[in-house]
Amino acid sequence: MLLVQTGEVSPEFPGVAAFGDSRDEALLEVRTALELAIETYEEEGWPLPEPAALPEQELPSGEFRVRLPRSVHAQLGRRAVAEGVSQNQLVVTYVVAGLAGRLWDEGMRAEGVSSPGRVPSATQ
Repeated sequence: MLLVQTGEVSPEFPGVAAFGDSRDEALLEVRTALELAIETYEEEGWPLPEPAALPEQELPSGEFRVRLPRSVHAQLGRRAVAEGVSQNQLVVTYVVAGLAGRLWDEGMRAEGVSSPGRVPSATQ
């Protein structure tokens, strides 16, 4: 069963993501995931990434509207029911997982790593 309600990713460490039933829980999980990632980077001899600058602009509202084909919307609804979560929670989970995977791929390509091992994560 999918119990994820919120997620956190780290742009400095592509592929590191953590989830929890609340923002606080997700932040605790991402801290553990980042500690493991740093440990892995050090063991592999990879340079640690520089911290990303804080955004200067105000963050967006966190709400946007997406239009889906009816068939996709129906599949999303069935999956949410099967997982026991709202469609919104399911979409957030998919977006966070997709962003984490994309950031991992981009980061590794930028570092010239063609076939990286998986960085441990604290996903539940």
